[in-house]
Amino acid sequence: MKVVSALWPVGLLALGPVIVTGCTPTGADTTSATAAPTTTSTSTAAGATKRTPAGQGSSPSSSSPADGQVIPGAAIDRGNEAELSRQWWVAKAQCHTDNGFPAHYDGEGIETDVGPGQQRDYQEMTARCQSQVEAELGPLPSAIPYAAVELRALYHLNVETNSCLAQHGYPTTEPPTEESFVSTYQQVYAGHDGALDALWSPYPDDPNQAISAREACPPAMGPEITEWLEKHGGDTG
Repeated sequence: MKVVSALWPVGLLALGPVIVTGCTPTGADTTSATAAPTTTSTSTAAGATKRTPAGQGSSPSSSSPADGQVIPGAAIDRGNEAELSRQWWVAKAQCHTDNGFPAHYDGEGIETDVGPGQQRDYQEMTARCQSQVEAELGPLPSAIPYAAVELRALYHLNVETNSCLAQHGYPTTEPPTEESFVSTYQQVYAGHDGALDALWSPYPDDPNQAISAREACPPAMGPEITEWLEKHGGDTG
């Protein structure tokens, strides 16, 4: 089986840093429209492709309090997210290979060869590699959640995206208040039941529309948040 690991970019569909694992038949479309801020896994018969959604990011550790990690107290420089995440995934792919599971990074995630009956060994190996890479490079950059000031910047950027979508003829919804957006995002980080469903995204719910909508009006990511804060001097009011 081919096992593919990746992480969706921070901010995609208004969601925070996430890792999700799932299996689909080899050669199948493994595109995912959204992902929850928890680690989940499913499996299928041998000859499947396992995908852990891919991304970007930068800087020292942190994530959801529900995972025992720390949310930054202030904005961090996310301008080099893509390159730092690439380095992280390349290192993890090399670790897989060094531990007997040949792997390579394809620009979206890493693909690993896993033979019949090797699933448990793979899970133990990839967990060790995760710890090893984090010890050397820190956590996966895009697994770092947004500080409150970054969430406020993301809110303003998403409101701009909402206007962009309306101009392109996509259906839009009324944005929540800034305080509500930030509070709900923080509840998602904390693992509160129902918070993810309440999280506002400017993009259409229909997956097919959402894909073309993101092409027309790309979602704001870490670099855009850092740029917005620099431009506005951190003032989100």
